[in-house]
Amino acid sequence: MQDISAAFEQQRKLAAAREKECFGVFAGPLSEEERLALEFLYAHMPINDLADYDGELFLTHVRQALRMREEMPWGASVPDELFLHYVLPPRINNERIEDYRDEIAGELRDRVRGLSMSDAVLETNYWCYEKATYTGSDARTISPLGMIRSAKGRCGEESTLATAALRSIGIPARQCYTPRWAHVDDNHAWVEAWADGAWHFIGACEPEPALDRGWFDGPARRAMLVHTRVPAGYAGPEPVTHGDGVHTEINLLANYAPVRTLEVRVTDADGRPAAGADVQFQLYNYAELHPLSSMVAGMDGRLRFVTGYGDLVVRASQGGLWSECTVYGSRAVAPNHGAGQSEDSSAAETVELVLAHSGQPSGRVDFELTPPPELAGAAEEPLPEERLARHRSRIAEGERIRAAFEAGFAGEAEAAALADSLGLDAARVFKVLGDARGNAGEIAAFLQQHTPQRGEWPLRLLESLTSKDLIDTDRATLDDHLRGGLEAGRETGMPIGWEAGAESEWKTGTDESAEPDPADEHFIPYVLCPRVRWEKLAPYRAQLRGAFTAEDAEAYRADPQRLARKVAADWSVLPRRTPVPGKASPAGTFALRAGDRESVEIMLVALCRSFGIAARLHPAAQHPQAWVDAGEGSGWIDLERPIEAGAGIDADPDAERGTGAERGTGAERGTGIRAAETAEAAEAAQGRAAYGTLRLRRPEPAAAPREISAPAVEASYRENFTLARLERGFYTTLNYPFRRQDVYDIPFELEAGDYRMTTGIRLQNGRVLGRLFHFVIEPGRETELEPVFREPEQSVPVLAAAEGHSRLTLPSGEARTLAELSGGKGALVAWIDYRLEPTRHLLREAGELKETLEAAEVPLLFIVHAGLAASEAGAAVAPEAGGAAADRPAGAAQVPAAVRPFVPKTLPSGAVFAYDHSGEAFAAMNANCPPPGAEYPHLFVLDADLNVRYAESGYKPGSCAEALQILRTVRG
Repeated sequence: MQDISAAFEQQRKLAAAREKECFGVFAGPLSEEERLALEFLYAHMPINDLADYDGELFLTHVRQALRMREEMPWGASVPDELFLHYVLPPRINNERIEDYRDEIAGELRDRVRGLSMSDAVLETNYWCYEKATYTGSDARTISPLGMIRSAKGRCGEESTLATAALRSIGIPARQCYTPRWAHVDDNHAWVEAWADGAWHFIGACEPEPALDRGWFDGPARRAMLVHTRVPAGYAGPEPVTHGDGVHTEINLLANYAPVRTLEVRVTDADGRPAAGADVQFQLYNYAELHPLSSMVAGMDGRLRFVTGYGDLVVRASQGGLWSECTVYGSRAVAPNHGAGQSEDSSAAETVELVLAHSGQPSGRVDFELTPPPELAGAAEEPLPEERLARHRSRIAEGERIRAAFEAGFAGEAEAAALADSLGLDAARVFKVLGDARGNAGEIAAFLQQHTPQRGEWPLRLLESLTSKDLIDTDRATLDDHLRGGLEAGRETGMPIGWEAGAESEWKTGTDESAEPDPADEHFIPYVLCPRVRWEKLAPYRAQLRGAFTAEDAEAYRADPQRLARKVAADWSVLPRRTPVPGKASPAGTFALRAGDRESVEIMLVALCRSFGIAARLHPAAQHPQAWVDAGEGSGWIDLERPIEAGAGIDADPDAERGTGAERGTGAERGTGIRAAETAEAAEAAQGRAAYGTLRLRRPEPAAAPREISAPAVEASYRENFTLARLERGFYTTLNYPFRRQDVYDIPFELEAGDYRMTTGIRLQNGRVLGRLFHFVIEPGRETELEPVFREPEQSVPVLAAAEGHSRLTLPSGEARTLAELSGGKGALVAWIDYRLEPTRHLLREAGELKETLEAAEVPLLFIVHAGLAASEAGAAVAPEAGGAAADRPAGAAQVPAAVRPFVPKTLPSGAVFAYDHSGEAFAAMNANCPPPGAEYPHLFVLDADLNVRYAESGYKPGSCAEALQILRTVRG
């Protein structure tokens, strides 16, 4: 407890600016147990929680957790160590913290009270399935109550809900996460629960009839890291991969896969230990060498990392010097610093890195990385048919309960009535209400309150937000940003319909004078919109605007760099004080006067927007920028950035950049300088002089020979190539949109510096053929690069012949053969189970590849397998959401009602759904070409002669694109 007391006092000093809000709760009546539990939470609290939440919320969690420990029959059996680290903490991931325990426990308490711990875990997962199921979404993690409100979410949100539910009834639980798979481009999260003396895994919101079962069990055996985060000080048996005094990251991989330990030793060029050197363990995923884990060498320059039997790149950096090597599944190689380096093929688990290199290599380097091999798991213990039947019944019951809840969401009729009453476009209103799901009432009330006075502006504010924001944003937040955003617009001269400053004189959206200047593309996304990145969305404009005088605001509008310098001088950037950077609200960071770098820079953008200055994080590099109007010199400028652990401005290593020390003298410097005819133009030019451009050239066929007769690989961002900038010895991948494909048409604007392009082709077995292109961007100059992809020496053999006479049933009831539905040019054919996440990945990918599949005229046949088809005989086709069926191709509109909720994107026009009621079609395919696995979906590529040229089963993100490439190849 002495260590906890010391850490608590340190946190109290750190949060001195919010002493009353955070620590005033200790002045109230507390039992000794409550005080100790509350001190434990504060001692290990990330800085964003100190910024955003008051002590009363944490005391509520403490009291609820202690009460459930007393009430539940297993409470006394949970050791204190597990209670403190896996029951008490309200935070699970990077979600918003809410008072969720009583609400969840109120529903679960009586359902589980008479069960064993193991059965209580299973019952809790059935409850979770009643509340929510899988769909893909953005990177922000919604809260447990938000997930319930939405009824859908990604795996990180499913596991956050399940972990919260288990903790709410006193069962230790932790979210397990593989940051990146080695064999496919994706990640995954699930849950471990401690029951009856041992940890067991479950697929969150994916109930099974027994513990330690899930579709991800097989992929997990090929993982290179599975970890979870716990408050610091945890003394469990698991290896530690990271610790910062606030939290500890522990390695759970040995629970799922064979493991080995890498012994890494980092030295300088003279052989001295490089104490404190940063070390990354990287694997290929989403076309980058992703830092799977980042660790720090000890005083002896050593560290240990437990991983799987796949290949990794290990890179160390310190003081501008670096070293790198590739470690294979069973052997290590000599450091790899460029082309032509020899390999040491001797088996070794020791990795020696000598920090002797600066800058970056030149030219091209090829690499290959192989994931761990597929391994068979232990045979599952057969369960009695009675138990399996009961499980199937519970699954169906959960689906009915959830469907009934979703049926209460706002529909087109409600949206049309609201739109008509407010004079708004019905389709636009339905879009925001539909996206809001269980929060539609709050969104509708916001529109009803503000539209009569402010016309379309409330709707435009809603449209500027993400779909997920509409699910969990309340009216108080929306009110603050509508009022503050429009006030800021009025002060900066935006023609937004404000008359004489009186609210009653806002013009309606039907008046053309209420429209913003069509030439201005910045007000809605970069002033009115409150969302900067993935931070907690909360009111901040009134607070931030009220903290400055009108004269201050005017000065900042005239010179945004002045505001950036104010932030750099008065706010502390604290490194390594949170496992969830960039998640604090701007209001919280402002009040605390400290935060992690991402949160402080998000606050700077929010300050700019509060004063009517268009601001953003650079779309790729993610540093703060402001828009400056200066005639022909108008454009985005980089705002000066604070340094870590104190005030000041980052000194950029680029010699052409200034430090900003001369600001206010007339000889002012931003992130770059170039000559200009006027001071205003010079000001606008700052921040852009240190940029150049990269133009990608499409390879000529002769310049890109291929060993297979396939069409050339189309460059697609984060699918087969990425760009990364060298910063402090490591490459940071630029954040361009996933699957961006206009890469040959539009040059990339990049900061001056050293860069690396990574290209990669992933083979069906998961192995990667990669290539690194090193290049330099110079200020004001264009660099050209011709990416050439490595392609395998392989053919596409005939695996078997499909039975073209197999009969299938369309949703309309019409019977067709497999040959008829496959067309005459080949097709992608998949037997699916839409209840499971792997199938939903395939459906989503088909939507993401809509244009490509349509351009290639590829039939895409989704066959509902016999077990599901039998329960859906005569199922109707679902109406298209938003009344948009007329806008969609007929083939894509034929989505069965039961499947429709799991198709998040518009499918290609060639997509057809069918039922295999008897199971005979799959039996025929299985007899000729057994699929490689037992898990759905089973995806096949059929050529024009109905020969099977590709087969894949189960969870494999990217399989739709892979299958398309195979079909293109066989078409020639």
